[in-house]
Amino acid sequence: MTIHSTVKALDAALAHIQTEWMARTDADDYNLPQRFRQLVEFIRSSPGLDVVGSGVLEFEQDHAPVAVRQVSSRHQDILRFIKRRSVLTT
Repeated sequence: MTIHSTVKALDAALAHIQTEWMARTDADDYNLPQRFRQLVEFIRSSPGLDVVGSGVLEFEQDHAPVAVRQVSSRHQDILRFIKRRSVLTT
């Protein structure tokens, strides 16, 4: 799937959402049980946010942890990152 087809699929999904929020994850993502609860709590305590994200714990095929990828919470760092890596900017 190309980035443009991902954007089209997300746009189509957004047309059908009837909830306050939408979570977008990849097909190969595993989400820890507390992930979305923590994100919702953060959103509720931080009015005015449009997009939230979290760090990534990477695994091998055998589920052995490989690396932790943290993203910056600084606004300027996020803007730089999102321009290079996000379907939100295409």
